[in-house]
Parts: sequence; structure tokens; C-alpha cells
Amino acid sequence: MQNGRGAVGRVARSPDSEQGGESMTQSSRSMKKTNTVKVTDLYAFVLEVSREDAAVLNQVTERVKEAGMVWWAVEANKGSDWYLQSDISSQSQTGLVSQLSGSFSTLTGSGQLRSLIRKGIPPALRPKVWRAVSGVMKKRSTVPDTYYQDLIDAVSGRETSATRQIDHDLGRTFPGHPAIDSPQGQATLRRILTGYSFRDSRVGYCQGMNYVAASLLLVMKNEEEAFWMLAVLLENILLHDSYSENLYGCHVEQRVFKDLFKKKCPRLLPGAVFSVKLVSPT
Repeated sequence: MQNGRGAVGRVARSPDSEQGGESMTQSSRSMKKTNTVKVTDLYAFVLEVSREDAAVLNQVTERVKEAGMVWWAVEANKGSDWYLQSDISSQSQTGLVSQLSGSFSTLTGSGQLRSLIRKGIPPALRPKVWRAVSGVMKKRSTVPDTYYQDLIDAVSGRETSATRQIDHDLGRTFPGHPAIDSPQGQATLRRILTGYSFRDSRVGYCQGMNYVAASLLLVMKNEEEAFWMLAVLLENILLHDSYSENLYGCHVEQRVFKDLFKKKCPRLLPGAVFSVKLVSPT
């Protein structure tokens, strides 16, 4: 409404209308709470999702169980750790992960191994299988058994720009997670990241590595194993400079993804609403 001077005036709301608005807001909040549920995933992350998404997560969980039954059946038939046979694990010096096509199929039993991996590795077997196919065992064999502990001892108490950034990021890494967001979990994660920052001073520490290392720690369930998985990931599996100062490897990955998206999904590209810059190689 306008007053006598032509200014726009505010329409006064009656108490009843304000109460009605508050009631509608409270009602919508109540409906939202009713339509969402809290679920805990395989790695103890608590998620608040819609009931529809919860149903999808349940389906995924069932598929993981089904894939696990296939793995356990193969283990029962071929024996435990069949994928650790010398003719398979010896090839991991370059990493079977990087050979999911081409020469990978020539390895003894690797055709079946590749098929099983693509369908999903049971969480209980992931540490062993990742060690077998990633190249970790080969990398560890080139240094003394005490390498990691010696490294941690040598860098204890030393401060660099990398360690300061690590300390800044620890509290922001998976907040609320019982295994990571705790004094012990953060201390473990700090040792892994600090140790690697001294192992490869060219990379040092880049924001984002904290989430990668924490995820590896949740899967491997062992500090030293997580450190070596981080090392082989950055040094052998991902493109070089993925976590360097200029992030050159990430840019390459994004361009490759964009070209692959154009080739494989040309009909989706015109309507794509995401930026390829949001796609991370990890």
C-alpha cells in the first residue's frame, strides 16, 4: 500500500496470520522429518536421507551381500588368498588396478578376478584384495620393514607449512565419524599425512588428501597399510601431479572424462547441468 507521500507501506499482519504462518512452517518441518530417516552405511557414516533413498541404499547393501557370497564361494573352491598367488601378485609391481584392460586378462585367474572386482569386493576382503592388486606389496618390498615407523619417528615434532595445513584440516575431516573424529583417529590420520608429506616433499600436502587418507584408513583398518595405499595411489595409480601445486593431473583427468562423456553419452551432453571441473579423479 502507498501512504500520502507515495512511499510503499507495509501491510500489517494480524496475530492470527502470523500464527498460521508459523503453523505451516512447523507442519512442513514435521513432514520433512517424517519423510527422512537416519541410516548407517558400511563404514559407520550416519546419513539422513529420504525414505526413497534409504530403500536404494538397502538395495545396494543387498547387492554387496550377494557379491560377497560369490567371493566366498570362490575362496571355498580355490582356497583362501587365491588372488595372492605368485603369478598374480608378482604382476602387482605395476599394479593390477592399472591393468584392468589389456595385459590384465593374460594373468592366471585374472579374468575371474577382474569380473569379481567390477561387481564389488566384500568389505571384509577389501584390505587383502587391495594389497594384492594395487602394487603395495612390491612398493613395500623395496624398503626395510621398519620404514614407516622410522619415518614417523624422524619427523615427529617437526613443523612445516604442510603440517600446519594438516593440523588445520584434521577437525574438518569426516566430523562426527566415530573412528576419525576422535583424538586417536585424528592422531593416526595426522601421522599418515605428515609422514607422506616428508616422503614426497614435492607434493607435501594438498587439501583433499585428508579425505583420501581417512577413507583408506577406514577400509584398511591399519595405519601403516593406509599409508602405503596412499603412497601407491599417488605415485603409481593416479596421474603424476594430481596433488601437486598446479594440480596438473586433475586437469588431465577432467579433460579425459569430458571427452569420454562426449563419446559415450552424446545425447546427455546438451542437457548436462554439471561442470566437468566438479569431477575429481578420486
